[in-house]
Amino acid sequence: MQHMIDWKQIAADITSATGRSFTADAVSALGGGCINRCFRLGNPRDACFVKINDRSLAPMFEAEHAGLEAISATGTIRVPTPICSGVTTSNAYLVLEFIPLGGGGSLGQRLAGSRLAAMHRCTAEAYGGTHDNFIGSTPQPNRWHDDWIEFWRRQRLGFQLRLAADHGHRGRLQQRGALLLEAFPAFIDHAPRRRSFMEICGVETSPSIPRANR
Repeated sequence: MQHMIDWKQIAADITSATGRSFTADAVSALGGGCINRCFRLGNPRDACFVKINDRSLAPMFEAEHAGLEAISATGTIRVPTPICSGVTTSNAYLVLEFIPLGGGGSLGQRLAGSRLAAMHRCTAEAYGGTHDNFIGSTPQPNRWHDDWIEFWRRQRLGFQLRLAADHGHRGRLQQRGALLLEAFPAFIDHAPRRRSFMEICGVETSPSIPRANR
């Protein structure tokens, strides 16, 4: 419930992060997601976008905060500026710059696609990143790895299969999963020509094929 959220503490944390006085004069619930509760917080002159979830999911917001900073550092595609993240007595939260959205038309869509492709051309020296990441609210390891096949075996499909087994999904799923892991070299018979910065950002994607995340 909205009244259970400590907006006063979040506003104080925004003030501390930005160095300017911020007051939570108005709170408006926003739609558009199925994992987090989302709100516009502030006043007509100064507002932030706030994501709220359970305290246990604070690492998810920390990873998203770091990922947005890394994407912004590429200078390719516009993303909301992360302001702060943390926990209150009841919730975890992530505060972002509030960006009013509107229809961009076909020109805007082409520009977004071009800049997304430019981001994928930013590279690193290995696969993975500095932070573990998430698929939705499901944790996913993302440690650096030099081998493309083993990276996917251990930190992508293999890890998800182990999670499924831990939750009781065994038998045929695990048997077929094991066969697929063994056949990976045939399905993914080459490493991408360039290693993607997206893995650094903690955004789940193939280095050679842009995909929307969450």
